[in-house]
Amino acid sequence: MIESYDNFGKRELREIIRVVRPKGESEMMSQFAQEVINKEKPGWIQVGRQEGEATMFLNLLKQRFGPLPDWVPEKVRNADQDTLEKWSKFIFDADSLNDLLV
Repeated sequence: MIESYDNFGKRELREIIRVVRPKGESEMMSQFAQEVINKEKPGWIQVGRQEGEATMFLNLLKQRFGPLPDWVPEKVRNADQDTLEKWSKFIFDADSLNDLLV
């Protein structure tokens, strides 16, 4: 159902539902909301996982190298999952942040 209505806003969907099935508006809007959540959920989970990994990696960097320069958190938060994984494998072998992140 959701793919058919991707271009409509909430107000327009409510109006369509009122015309087609006036007594089932709440039920249909709830069903539509659930479909939106199910469609978007995998992306939300991936973003949350990557943010958590970046935060954990930043904590490890602070433990290993002390206070971090301003450029480090931004670089880490913008890194993709493969890059974070690669960096994490070498965190204890690197002599400096530059050796690890550049």
